[in-house]
Amino acid sequence: MDLSALPDNTITIGERSAVPGLLVVLHGSLLMPKIAALLASGKLDATKLPQCLVITAPSNQDCYSPWPAASVRTEAPNFGGFGREFLSDVVLPAVEKYAALATHTAEDTCPLTLLGYSLSGLCSLFEMQTTCRFDQYLLASPSTWFPNFVETFNTSHVRSDIRWCIASGENEGKNHPEPLRSVRQTTDVLVEKLAPTAPKYQRMLDSYDHHKGLELRLQRLLQFGFDA
Repeated sequence: MDLSALPDNTITIGERSAVPGLLVVLHGSLLMPKIAALLASGKLDATKLPQCLVITAPSNQDCYSPWPAASVRTEAPNFGGFGREFLSDVVLPAVEKYAALATHTAEDTCPLTLLGYSLSGLCSLFEMQTTCRFDQYLLASPSTWFPNFVETFNTSHVRSDIRWCIASGENEGKNHPEPLRSVRQTTDVLVEKLAPTAPKYQRMLDSYDHHKGLELRLQRLLQFGFDA
């Protein structure tokens, strides 16, 4: 996959905020309209959110998967496994660029938050275990069922001072084949592995499935992250 010729809408930067920091939103074309709806309805307070850096991958299957794997659905393409390259060549350089321009704290720091959903939540966890550049990780229904991900998840590079939150549904994976069916169990295992290293976390559950509970999860995650 050629990451040097990405569409113009891959990266967009929101309006500058008085709140210090940068909120990096993966899966941007899907998540930002839902965040906008939460703001418009008054369920989130825009004055409490930092500036947004919105990133939309040209291919979720390729850019958010940590390594190549066969598709788990017959109608979907295989996973390309370009997650490491997408993070190192696209996401993190954009973060460094725009964090320098964003509002800083009195101590001249720019707190960084990474928000991801489903495969981009998986990619966020992959970033956490490799570079751990962010101060907060907000994860909506991360695809922890991905082959060998939880089994090989390594906390040796995870900083102990990060804050993280996973919000997902009790009915996720229901009526799906394996490995999707086991996502609740694999997420529980990941939390058990990560919690001793990074104890500043919260695990949220709702009664919905993978898709129907997304807006609620985004609301809860952003309230956790910014008291919004």
